[in-house]
Order: sequence, then structure tokens, then C-alpha cells
Amino acid sequence: MALASLGAFYGILVYRQDLPPPGHLLVVRATDVVVSDAPEGVGIPADFGPHCAPARFVPWAGLVIEIASFPRDAIGVVLIEYEPMTPFLTVGEGVGLAFILPDDGAPIRSAVNESVLLFSIRAAGASALVDGKLIRPGAVERATYATPVSIDGDLWTVTESYALLNLGWIPVSVRPPPLCA
Repeated sequence: MALASLGAFYGILVYRQDLPPPGHLLVVRATDVVVSDAPEGVGIPADFGPHCAPARFVPWAGLVIEIASFPRDAIGVVLIEYEPMTPFLTVGEGVGLAFILPDDGAPIRSAVNESVLLFSIRAAGASALVDGKLIRPGAVERATYATPVSIDGDLWTVTESYALLNLGWIPVSVRPPPLCA
């Protein structure tokens, strides 16, 4: 109580450690290296984000999200950067977003099969919980997932290797999406 009174007296703003500063969200940068064992010429459909990249880092502004609808209760965002190492049938610029919501976290699904849940990310203050494992700010967690895909009766395996970097609380600004060709 005395600390709060002193802080108020001196104009010091003290934040709770489990809440981000205003204008900040928990940001996890996820790199997804995607590889298929299908031979060249077999077109495996994949979702590598929307046609126009919905987010980018700006050195002086943090993460800038350009999206028409932003969940008001989002407490974090997962910036997914896809790096396909073999050919896939896809549209998309290779950048996707998943929002970390207070109750649901952010479910991360396979780029080749939306029904396959790879893992889930939840917020724990400035740390992230990936399927229950704590990742502190600045730490990296790696995980690899295999998803079977059937194309014209043949079964192929798509491997997604994730590197998850917890950036902690960083400034995030939301803008309307630009026109995209």
C-alpha cells in the first residue's frame, strides 16, 4: 500500500508483472519450415497465409498489423512466417497471424490440413505456454510435426518444423489493410 501511495505521489506508473504495458501485446514469432516427401510435380495444397502479408516489423514501431478485424480481447499474437522448402500449391505471401485470446489461447493448425491441431499457445504474463511448456521472453522452443496428406490416392508426409521465439511484450499497432494487387 505504501509503495502504491509513493508511486501515485511521485507520478510513477507501476505495472503488474502479469499485464502488458499499454499498446503492447505478447508476441511470439513462429518460423515454420515446411517440407514434403512428395516427388516434384505433385501439388500439395497449403495455406501459407493471406495474399497480402498481414503484419510486419517496423524498427521504431514494433509489430504493425494490417487487418480489417482485430479481436478486442486479444492479449497476444503469433506471427507465423512460412518457409516452404519444397513446392506446394498455394496462394499467400508466407505470413500468417494467430491471436492469443484469454480463454482459448492461439491454436496453431497445419498449413496443409486445417483440421490438424499442431499445438496451442497461451499467455502467462510476458511468457508463453506452448502445450503447457513455459517459454520465457527471448527463449526459443523448437518442435517438429508430421501430417499425412493424400493426393490422388497416394499418401505423402508434410513435415512442419517450428522455431518459436517469444519476443515478450512489444509495441503492437493495428491499421486497416492496404489495397493489395
